[in-house]
Amino acid sequence: MLALVLASGCSQKTVESQAASESLRIGFVAPLTGNAEWYGEHQWKAIQLGVDEINQGGGINGRKLEVVAEDDQCLPKLGAEVMQKLAAVDRVPLVLGAYCSSVCMSMAPIAEANKVVMVNECNTDKLREAGEYVFRIKPGAAQEGKFIADAMRARGATRLALLFINNEYGASTKDEVKKNFAADGGKVVAEEAFEQGASDFRSQLAKVREARPDAVYFVGYAKENGLLVRQAHELGLRQALYSSLTLESADFLEAAGEAAEGIVYPYLYDPNSPEAVVRAYNEKFKARYGEDSEMWGALYYDALVLLKPVLEKCGNDSGCLKDGLLKVQGFEGVTGRMEFDEKGDVVKPYLLKTVRGGGFATLAD
Repeated sequence: MLALVLASGCSQKTVESQAASESLRIGFVAPLTGNAEWYGEHQWKAIQLGVDEINQGGGINGRKLEVVAEDDQCLPKLGAEVMQKLAAVDRVPLVLGAYCSSVCMSMAPIAEANKVVMVNECNTDKLREAGEYVFRIKPGAAQEGKFIADAMRARGATRLALLFINNEYGASTKDEVKKNFAADGGKVVAEEAFEQGASDFRSQLAKVREARPDAVYFVGYAKENGLLVRQAHELGLRQALYSSLTLESADFLEAAGEAAEGIVYPYLYDPNSPEAVVRAYNEKFKARYGEDSEMWGALYYDALVLLKPVLEKCGNDSGCLKDGLLKVQGFEGVTGRMEFDEKGDVVKPYLLKTVRGGGFATLAD
């Protein structure tokens, strides 16, 4: 029987077996507190679901799978510290994480130096050159930037204003949107940064209004996104609004209120898909947690299913795990196909989604 344990005096959680000495331990790093905590908590929920299913099915060659989870608060320094702990103290061969691109960049050199496989969900394409132990289970900024830029142009946008969180994630995503929008004949008329954790965007929005765009693209985390959209509405900005993968969250809807209606954004997962594998997963998730599943957790659920046979073959041998991941072909999960190129990246098709009636919906072509 599994138990979820909060370690006293630190921000660590552990899914443990009764026979911990016989378990196979892996790590998980995410923002479990702070302004990006919604994403980390939903990743953790899906990981618990996946770990339970693996252990109830006999574990990894009879060994219970144990996940040591660390809170990085979306802070690079803290991410490096917990990655070092997982590598040197917990001696895990594999880490799921991180979520925030700046944290991934601080963790990757440690993963590479210690030969720890790092399976992450970060956006910056700098990770393609981070080393042979770094794998990414979602497309990066280049793929996302081209998709949403093409969508904006197809929907009639010609003059674009950009608002972005001033970190690796925001800058890398904004740069790709800007490049692709301009390459397709559009003009970027404003470009404004805001700090992580900001709550007042009025000065940036005033400059955007002065630039007279016909579309506004913004990229940040849930709470910042919501406050930005609410303040844009209060200032009278009525241009078409577009955003990134991070838009879809309950925290965003709560912060944005009715101003969120009609925003368009890319996504990689539809919990309402008629596909049997998606329906089954969403039903399990909803039965356990009382809410629909979402993309960030679903990606890690898929990763655990994909990793199970690799872990059965390799155990604690991280070199074997690395080579095994590169050999995965044709895996189909709840988020679709997952297999890695020579740089440890995946290619996945995007959905175009929107906020409709206070919720999230796929957008018809």
